[in-house]
Amino acid sequence: MQVRGTKILNSKWLVSARKRVLRSRFLRGRGWLYKPFYEKHVKAKLREIRGDVFWDIGAHVGFYSLMLRKNFNRIVAVEPNPETAATLKRRTREVANIEVLELALSNNSGPAPLYTQKEKLAIQGIYNKCQNDSLLPRVVHKSARDLTERVLENRPSIQVSQKKFDELSTGTVDLVKIDVEGAEFLVLDGMIGNLKDHLVKHIMVELHNRDDKNRLESLFASRGYAVEWIDPDHLFATVP
Repeated sequence: MQVRGTKILNSKWLVSARKRVLRSRFLRGRGWLYKPFYEKHVKAKLREIRGDVFWDIGAHVGFYSLMLRKNFNRIVAVEPNPETAATLKRRTREVANIEVLELALSNNSGPAPLYTQKEKLAIQGIYNKCQNDSLLPRVVHKSARDLTERVLENRPSIQVSQKKFDELSTGTVDLVKIDVEGAEFLVLDGMIGNLKDHLVKHIMVELHNRDDKNRLESLFASRGYAVEWIDPDHLFATVP
């Protein structure tokens, strides 16, 4: 009986674990649902930070920009997809300290293809059909949270404008948040000048491929930042 009971418990645990993985996969592709449920530690950490300027890179429809609107005097919400940016502007139009930039941040300036996909699920004014937009033609999502793997490729693209962070920001920035669907190293490459001079005081990066964990840590550590992992997918770097 004891062995049989153990088998039943193990079976229930496996079913429960599979459900958690499937739920995580579903929500991770839908940031507007995923963030409230699965980024609890990220939200808690970011809420601790207050200051003058916050750059929300990969703002989507403004989850973090709106959440932190009272923490900063100026918020720059960066979103390259025109459809998503239109929703972002509607949601933030009555918030005086949020400025929306409809462009992509990268390591180059000029026109660039933005690879995107449409989803059937949409909520008017809150969430549109564009998800997982990236400057990369092939994105490998390998989460460190549940060891899932998902590849996005062969997607249509639209042309957007791109700029370097170093071209747009020359003063002190209290917080930068980066969530750009696998293109985080392009963004970071375009802000090396700010990082070298420690103009960015705090930065939260969502890493989309767990194989790049050491690379991301080294990028900040080599420039004198203290780093910690807030959760398996989010690195937080701070000027000591």
